[in-house]
Amino acid sequence: MINRIIEFHTGARNCGKSIYVENQLSIFNKLLYIATLPPTRDEYLKSIQKHRERRGSKWDTLEISFNFKHDISKINEYIQDFDEYSACMLDGIWTWFQFQNELGNKTVTATEFASELTKIISNSKSNWYLVDVDFYNEVDLATIHYNLIRDLNITRIRNW
Repeated sequence: MINRIIEFHTGARNCGKSIYVENQLSIFNKLLYIATLPPTRDEYLKSIQKHRERRGSKWDTLEISFNFKHDISKINEYIQDFDEYSACMLDGIWTWFQFQNELGNKTVTATEFASELTKIISNSKSNWYLVDVDFYNEVDLATIHYNLIRDLNITRIRNW
């Protein structure tokens, strides 16, 4: 079994969780930021630019296309040479799920979504930092979080 970190950070939007996690990851040799805001929407351009500038050149960014099978394949392809000295930050699980079903070419259930993320993380050698909102009145969000925490046996959870 690979000795690696899988952390889950949840909290309100814009509460500082992403900045905190980004700062913690500076110790790793390779960094991947999985971006879940659609860059084609004007209302997100400022936020996307701010995040890019803050992360700097050490980070690689993979933007989700909202073609679920393609995105899963792209992430797997991207991280195949990552190791225990690498880290991936998935910022906005709920955002990805929501826009996948709004913009994507197929509807994905919360259970399917969590299952595919679990496979990626379980099969990788890198460290993973999951960052998401925490409003659990959304049944699908609670389902995704519960399944990820259970199936990945995540014990490092920080609620902001």
